[in-house]
Order: sequence, then structure tokens, then C-alpha cells
Amino acid sequence: MRENKSPWLHNFKYEREVKVLTGSHFTDVCIIGGGIAGAATAFMLLKHTDKKVCIVEGDLVAHGATGHNAGYVEAEFEKPFREIVKEYGLNVAREGKQELDEAWGTLEYLQEVLGLPPTQKTKTVKAFADVQYFKDALQEEYLKYGKVEKEIYVSDTSDWKNQI
Repeated sequence: MRENKSPWLHNFKYEREVKVLTGSHFTDVCIIGGGIAGAATAFMLLKHTDKKVCIVEGDLVAHGATGHNAGYVEAEFEKPFREIVKEYGLNVAREGKQELDEAWGTLEYLQEVLGLPPTQKTKTVKAFADVQYFKDALQEEYLKYGKVEKEIYVSDTSDWKNQI
């Protein structure tokens, strides 16, 4: 087995107390799974409510896929935005995208409160093989935001540059 070189796991103390549930346990909210979603949900509930919260995890909290993650995060839907618009309408789809984009603020808040270093953000660049893929990407961007927000570069040597 290869050595785990996760950027996250070295920050955890492996001597953390583990409580095994026996008998009945009463709580306001029970979260099943202690990955990033479960841990972040528990954190926000504890921070902003007076609820008793319990995380039920079969192993150590944040040590499964979350703990082994390289840290790449992209705030994007799994479906093409066009499909979401067809299913829910443009206004609801845009509201959902805005909420998704605002998740960065939640992540930054968690990092600040927990004393973690800020996320290192990188710019993504897309390359397109032909003019149709390019047009589809522009339409998708326009649907999401009502405008095209990203910088656009087209190679001088592109076969389809004059078709734009």
C-alpha cells in the first residue's frame, strides 16, 4: 500500500476520542457520514443553532474520501445548465447557480473560523475543438449569468476563428 500524502490528514490528531454509541442516544439532528458534507453541516448547525448534533460515522471523521482528497473543488452542476433550465425554468436555475457560486463564501468562512489557510484558487481555461463547442459554451455562460463574464481568447491560428 502506498503512503498517504494527503494535504489534510497530517493536520489531524489520530488520538482523537472515539465514542461508540451504545443504547439509546437522543439528539435533534443526526448526520449520517462524517465526510466533508457531514462535517460542514454539523459545523454550521452547531454554529448557528442551539440544536444537539450527532455525526454517525463508521470510521474516523474526514478520513475517507474527504481526507484523501487532493483538494480540487469546482462549484458546478452535474447536468448541463440547459437541462436544468428546461426542468425548472430560467429563474430557478439561475438562483440555484448563484447559491452554488456563493458556496465559496461558506468555504472561506469555515477556513477563517477554523484557522485554516485560504483556498488557493486557480483560473480554468477551456479549449474548443470547433466553433460549435465554442458557441455552446458561450450560450451556457449567457444562460447562467445573463451575460458572458469570462475572458475569451481565440487563437490566431484557429481554423474557425472567422466563423465567430
